[in-house]
Amino acid sequence: KLKNSKSVRICQPTITLLGGNTPTGFAECFPLASIGQGFMSRLLLIYGESTGRKITIPAAPDEQKIMEMLKILSAIKQKILGPAKIDSDAMHALDMIYKSWPELEDQRFKHYSTRRFIHLIKLCLIHCAARVSSAITLQDVIQANTVLAFAETQMPKAIGELGKSKTSDAANK
Repeated sequence: KLKNSKSVRICQPTITLLGGNTPTGFAECFPLASIGQGFMSRLLLIYGESTGRKITIPAAPDEQKIMEMLKILSAIKQKILGPAKIDSDAMHALDMIYKSWPELEDQRFKHYSTRRFIHLIKLCLIHCAARVSSAITLQDVIQANTVLAFAETQMPKAIGELGKSKTSDAANK
């Protein structure tokens, strides 16, 4: 739902061009002001280190793995309906994380820290759905928080030097 407006539904959401961007390309696409205006806080910036491998023509995916994935996705679509429930252990863990998780040290992500919990809940829902369940468990919370915490350690690499001056680290401390 948008502020002071009706709800918006995005049909068949997909990864956009943001999904394949490099730190250099990211810096060229987004103005410096986008960091302080809340746009960046709505993104999970996932950084992937280069493997150094070059694959001229990738092998076709294994047909059996494709069928397994389709079966799981079909089960999720058929069985996961309505609101998710959070069991008591998961709720306790979410409460502890929400109240005690430290903000990221990189000041470029100051606004991200205020939205972290929403990202965590979304990842919990993903882990829960991957089990073809609508009940969030402690295991889902632990897995989601682990994924999120690791992603956060790499987020500064994802945007490179965008928004960072030579003296910003010292000034922010």
